[in-house]
Amino acid sequence: MKKRMNLVQNEISHFPEYDYVVVNKDINICVNQIKNIIESERLKRSRLNQLNQFR
Repeated sequence: MKKRMNLVQNEISHFPEYDYVVVNKDINICVNQIKNIIESERLKRSRLNQLNQFR
């Protein structure tokens, strides 16, 4: 338990580096959150190179 708590402290210290945080409490919720993250990343303006032709 102590080893896990130390690991958690280390993970928490890196929170400012993360764009997304998924807490693994319910697998169905986690899967949906990850799917949403993937879709959001795909839709980022910076990734939509084909839109440059409309500038």
